[in-house]
Amino acid sequence: MQVTYFDESASVSEVKSYIDEWGFAVVLGRGPLDTIEAIRRDMIRLSEGLPLLELPFFGGALKKIDGLVAKSQAMVALMDNPFVIELAEAFLGEAPLLNGSAGFILENGKRPQSLHHDDIIYQPYLPRVPGGPQSLIHYMFAVTEFTAQNGATRMIPGSHLWPAGREPTEADEVLDLEMPPGGFAVWLGSTWHGAGQNLTNKPRLGVDMGFNCGWLRPHEAYHILVPPSVARDYPVRVREVLGYKSHRTMLGCIDQHDPSEMLGFS
Repeated sequence: MQVTYFDESASVSEVKSYIDEWGFAVVLGRGPLDTIEAIRRDMIRLSEGLPLLELPFFGGALKKIDGLVAKSQAMVALMDNPFVIELAEAFLGEAPLLNGSAGFILENGKRPQSLHHDDIIYQPYLPRVPGGPQSLIHYMFAVTEFTAQNGATRMIPGSHLWPAGREPTEADEVLDLEMPPGGFAVWLGSTWHGAGQNLTNKPRLGVDMGFNCGWLRPHEAYHILVPPSVARDYPVRVREVLGYKSHRTMLGCIDQHDPSEMLGFS
């Protein structure tokens, strides 16, 4: 398959149609280069002393800066993009929520990240329905150039239409989504993908923002109604149902840790 690259003149409907067919798209020119450069500086600063992610899933050469929108004003500026939000709404419905924001630094490594699909975090509670509703959409903005040699995001075209239980085989086509700084790859939560292997001596930098359906949250906003200064005096079980506990270690965490641990509750 030859990847189609959309420029900044492309409409939301054009990009959505392509994603409907292939499960992903690449859009260029949507990340202002001055903003991208500011994010790069923030990522270098924030990554000082940061260890490589230990789980084999990550490939052994990846550093992750979690919660980047809370740590980088430039990331806030990058998110303030009507095209990004409107495209998310086209798949997820009105008022989607930020699921995660992170900076990824991929260094020279031994192997690529494991291919996966992001909506696994909601399964089996939200079953995989090929061609059905989506719960997640992710964007990866290139902060440095993405190439096949330095570990560009890899994508299996059409895998968003696979049935539940179907996994990649050697016969499946895997694409390297090469792009310059300021471009972004966008894919559905059901699309199989993963970071490539960096074969160069320079780190590859990218920032990810994911959005989930706006209805995937409680009726009342308890982190505001019961802030940490008040919640620390509540019984443990009450704190946990208020949201001060991660679910299956994947949902509701802070820097990959349980909120109660990070806040010194336990």
